[in-house]
Amino acid sequence: MARGERTRFALCSQAGRCTCTRSWTACGQSLPLTPDTTPYVTETLARAAMEAGAVLWWLLEPGIGVRMPVARFWLVRASGAERLAEAAALTDPEAAPGVYGETPAMVEAAIRGLGLIFTRKQDRRTGRWSWTCEGEKLPSYTARATAFEAACGMTAAYSIYSAPAHAEWHAILSRYKQEVLPDCKRRMITRPDRVAVAAAAVAAVGFAVRPADRALSLLGRTARPAEIPYHALHARELMRWFDRVRLIRGCALC
Repeated sequence: MARGERTRFALCSQAGRCTCTRSWTACGQSLPLTPDTTPYVTETLARAAMEAGAVLWWLLEPGIGVRMPVARFWLVRASGAERLAEAAALTDPEAAPGVYGETPAMVEAAIRGLGLIFTRKQDRRTGRWSWTCEGEKLPSYTARATAFEAACGMTAAYSIYSAPAHAEWHAILSRYKQEVLPDCKRRMITRPDRVAVAAAAVAAVGFAVRPADRALSLLGRTARPAEIPYHALHARELMRWFDRVRLIRGCALC
């Protein structure tokens, strides 16, 4: 691997580890199913995996050379530093710079040290800071996620998995159903949806596989990619596999 490629993949490794951790956490959460399990947790974790995967996908875009991925990496760092600074200013305004992590000033110094051209401007209306680096601007969370879901072949995945994370009303109510009691009274009980649980788990894994597939392709090492969209749409098959795993481990079926 050339020096520039090593630099590029070193910068992406942190995002890659984050992606894999969230993806497999979501998958692992789906294994200990109980009769009361709903997709709420696994879908929220799948969204976290998707966010990390979307960043990695953006960093690994082919055909942009070596300098641009470095600029993009620092844009991600700058965004995180700005948000951390906002939180620190609200919760501990007297804290010394850097106590809670990287500050915008630290990011700015690092970018200057690399000789990259950047801008940092504050919106007068919102007070928020925005950065550019080498003429590049960090896309919004939604823009990154929608581009990534298209690459994964998972239409509307971001909207679906954002719903429980945002406590959308339909996402909450879809996990429950009414039960009529013998005295004709009604109560709300959980409505397990094991297919949805399995679908969220396999989708989360896909959010790690797709960037890995792109990285291998950039290195000229092609392999047969897993058909993640197929498995997400055929989650019943995955659910049966989970059942077999629990049988092997001596766990009771749901």
